[in-house]
Amino acid sequence: MNLNSRSRILLLIVVGLCSFAFGYFVLEAYPAINVFKKVAYWAMTLGFGLFIFFLFRVLREAWRENGGRPDRKLIYAYLGVVCVGSLFMYRAETPAFRMVMDDHIIAATSKQLHEHRLAVAPSRIININNNFVMTHHWIDKRPIFFAYLGSIVSDLTGYRAKNTVYLNLILGGVLMALVFGFGRSIGGYKVGIGAVALLISAPMISNLASGGGLETCNLVMIVTTMWAGSAYLKRPNTDRFGLFTMSAVLLAQTRYESVIFLLPVGLTIFYSWYRERKVFLPYFVYVCPVLLIPYVLQHRIFEVNDGMWQMRDVHRGENPFGFEYFYDNLASAIHVFFSSEGTFGNSILLSAVGVIAMVMFAVLALRHYRDFRGINSSLQSLIFFSVGFVLLFLILMLYAWEFDHPVIRRLAAPLMLPLAFGAAYFVFSYLRNAVFHKVAFGVIALYFLFAAFPDTSKREYLHENNAYQDYQAAEKYMEMREGDRLFVISENVSFFALYPVEVLRLAEAPFRAKQIKYYINQPGSPDLLVFRRMVWSPEKNDYIDDGRFKLDEDIFEYEVVWEDAYQEVMKAQFLRITDVRDVDMPKPEVEPETWEEYLNFWAQNIP
Repeated sequence: MNLNSRSRILLLIVVGLCSFAFGYFVLEAYPAINVFKKVAYWAMTLGFGLFIFFLFRVLREAWRENGGRPDRKLIYAYLGVVCVGSLFMYRAETPAFRMVMDDHIIAATSKQLHEHRLAVAPSRIININNNFVMTHHWIDKRPIFFAYLGSIVSDLTGYRAKNTVYLNLILGGVLMALVFGFGRSIGGYKVGIGAVALLISAPMISNLASGGGLETCNLVMIVTTMWAGSAYLKRPNTDRFGLFTMSAVLLAQTRYESVIFLLPVGLTIFYSWYRERKVFLPYFVYVCPVLLIPYVLQHRIFEVNDGMWQMRDVHRGENPFGFEYFYDNLASAIHVFFSSEGTFGNSILLSAVGVIAMVMFAVLALRHYRDFRGINSSLQSLIFFSVGFVLLFLILMLYAWEFDHPVIRRLAAPLMLPLAFGAAYFVFSYLRNAVFHKVAFGVIALYFLFAAFPDTSKREYLHENNAYQDYQAAEKYMEMREGDRLFVISENVSFFALYPVEVLRLAEAPFRAKQIKYYINQPGSPDLLVFRRMVWSPEKNDYIDDGRFKLDEDIFEYEVVWEDAYQEVMKAQFLRITDVRDVDMPKPEVEPETWEEYLNFWAQNIP
């Protein structure tokens, strides 16, 4: 290693340490998250722009290597895999927000990135002369890359409440293309097709790809980074290095735990240096740590609000992570991956063959580690990223939430990738028997016939998600009232902020009782609605409101304007507030004589 190489490595370390120090130590928590909300969009734009730039150059290089002619067989293979896979994945799934409140917060953040270039979620929206103004906001803990992509969709096609859901439908097809392509690069067409088939045999994948969450984007970026690493290992050059590092930067900002994959990225780069006997560090690499500063700044939100860990919903410990959770979560993981109940969205075939394949990989790696340089670059990349998948599994086992909890089990999705690739490679490449391959495809077909099709048709994995059904009902009402002026009070502000309505948090309503009374008594005021869930009480022989949606009936008078009984014991309701008890309506000291004076007092008393 010459002096120039050492200097470049030292400079990268210094830039990385300075970036981390700026994010964690230079600023106090509140200034840090305020900086985050303003710079996150622009940092993401720079990172995504560099990713697209290097992707274009790498694809152009591949096009020229092929003589400027399309490989029709490969194009038809990609189209066939994506079309057939999409028909299976989306035939029984309705595009909708799945996870409350996560999906709604992501979509609301995406809307603010689209409209204001701010990484915030609204908590209060008012309507002034038909202009909806965000007067209060908060900063979410979720990394913003997916929300950023949603804002691009809105920029290019116009805003829609479900743009993040529609984006996931596209990303589901992209995921299948990437899995097929990476699998093919590992061991040929059979491996690519087998990997896609095994992956989508888990109903969780299609469920996530038709929802509004981060998970499908996370899967796409994991496979993209693995494939970019494979291309870099195959022939290191500036463009491939740029694509690899920029995809890693974006991956780290897709889900909280995806920053783990920076480790296999680093291992891949160090291995290439060792193999080539030289350090390869293009100058643009120094921007990578800087582009990760927003991730560090955003993480400071946990200092400001430790409720972001959501430990109030956990009943088995006080710490977010701990070794005391390991054995229970390990048992839960076995349940999630191997259950035949149909409620987890898993694939027993994928889990069983995948685990066997990964064990075989580990044994073979220990026995033949000297042959590592001789295997193809995609298999090398998969082996490096297996380190990330193992670390991810260990972190999930140390997490305070039960791994089989309805909210948490979706985190198993990234772990299905190495199972799919490992199983497909082991069956269709390592075992070189054409008859066995035909039998294996036959087994996969039978599994789809007897398990995957029925499971995705019954969709039992959604039955425990009552909150999802609440807001499916709310969507019906909002579509019925499209174009009407509405003011909605709800605990889930993010959902209603997706629509052109005024919004106030339910918890704040009692403190704004005087203003609410003033508001509903003004000419032309819109309906002031409250959304809530009602649950049947055998003890009272009547419906009672869920504690999380409780309106203070000692203060507010109301009438039910719409309800939807979506289950035998649950229904969603919209109430219209008609009066406020025992409070005096605000009155001006001097009665307004002009339009401007009236508007000024009205603006001061908006709820």
